Amino acid sequence: MEDKEQKQPEKLVKSLNTLDKDVQELDKDIKHLSAGQRGWRSLFSGTLSGLGTVIGATVIIGLIIFLLQKLSVLPGIGEAFSVLLHQLQKKP
Repeated sequence: MEDKEQKQPEKLVKSLNTLDKDVQELDKDIKHLSAGQRGWRSLFSGTLSGLGTVIGATVIIGLIIFLLQKLSVLPGIGEAFSVLLHQLQKKP
């Protein structure tokens, strides 16, 4: 039993050393990228992030308008939702 308990920390230390070496190699690779490559990568990443934000906002606003259309038929609060829906759909 003690033999297994002694091997576990040794395996953990070995794994951590391997992970440390891998991280150091990745760090060297990143440092060797030219400024132009980093710039293009950053531009691409930012563009995708912005595009995802716009698509997400479009879906959420579409769902809100859809729900307001369904809620406008409810008595009592339907009129308030109809006014709000009309304001959202009005062109500037």
